[in-house]
Amino acid sequence: MLQQALLFTLIPLATAVASGVVASFWTPGPGARSYIQHFAAGIVLAAVIGELLSDVVSRQQHVLAAVVGFVLGLGLMLGIKLASHAGGGHGGGASLVVTAGVDTLVDGFVIGLGFVVGGGAGALLAGALAIELFFLGLSASAAVGASGRPGRWTLAVGAGLGVLVMVGSVAGVLILGGASESVVTAVLAFGSIALLYLVTEELLVGVRNVPETPWHTLVLFSGFILVFVIEMLVH
Repeated sequence: MLQQALLFTLIPLATAVASGVVASFWTPGPGARSYIQHFAAGIVLAAVIGELLSDVVSRQQHVLAAVVGFVLGLGLMLGIKLASHAGGGHGGGASLVVTAGVDTLVDGFVIGLGFVVGGGAGALLAGALAIELFFLGLSASAAVGASGRPGRWTLAVGAGLGVLVMVGSVAGVLILGGASESVVTAVLAFGSIALLYLVTEELLVGVRNVPETPWHTLVLFSGFILVFVIEMLVH
């Protein structure tokens, strides 16, 4: 099980590193960043609804565990936001990188959980989240590049996200493999909040200075539909 998880997690790891490489050669302008982050937001939303929240809702016998997971996830993400504001940040590059890091670690956990559950869920999640991580990594790396930092920082962001998804996947298999249903439910709920925060407070809010157009809506839902089409084809 662990070997399978490691093998398939190499896919999102590679896309995360690739995002840093691309961002080191190309720094998207505000308009391009807006489209990239809308596309990433659509992919993340699909992952949350299709893989996390649907699983949480199906566990009616563990409502308390789900509530605990939701509250802990909200508390952590609000803590990150408050720390960012206390440090003088207002949803800028550093805040997006930190939130993306938390999201990526949760993604790894979810991939590991997919291999614990079985039924091909782990491989499916690894493929879907690989797409998410490329655009998420590109968004975070581009935000760092736009802040004026050298190109090596964009490479570091992509590589760092790749390492985090691998760590999360291994931890997911080792920790959740013998965990109770209540713990698994809490982790799924926690991950749902972390990813929803990423969409609402970082990816979409971070580009609000760019005028919204119907094309942005189209790009967001294109990412959303893409993940569901992949899931339907795989299943």
